[in-house]
Amino acid sequence: SLPVALSRSKNSPPPAIPASDLRIDTYRAGGAGGQHVNTTDSAVRITHIPTGLQAASQNQRSQHQNKALALEVLAARIAAQESATRMAASSAARRRQIGGAGAGERSDKIRTYNYSQGRVTDHRAPGAAVTGGAL
Repeated sequence: SLPVALSRSKNSPPPAIPASDLRIDTYRAGGAGGQHVNTTDSAVRITHIPTGLQAASQNQRSQHQNKALALEVLAARIAAQESATRMAASSAARRRQIGGAGAGERSDKIRTYNYSQGRVTDHRAPGAAVTGGAL
């Protein structure tokens, strides 16, 4: 027998992040770039306050471009975390429906058919081996 679990499929759009949940820090980028890097706060670090997830960007020359890139990365990280949470809940629900660990294993069998010896064994009743196939 094969255990079957029923689940609903939910395709949700990426989460909209309210501005009140974000802390945006700007700072000077490091690395090559000369005087421009030393005088401009173009690097951006965005923190999602409820989850504590962070995304930083200092790849672009403009603060606006870095902010957009960091927001994109942060939204992807939040979506991945929510997806992992949904998968864990779905997996737990599936395990509850099937019967937990060990469901569908060989020990869960009800009958064994031994055709070469013409024997059927019913494992629900102790010591019930029936020959001839009639229970």
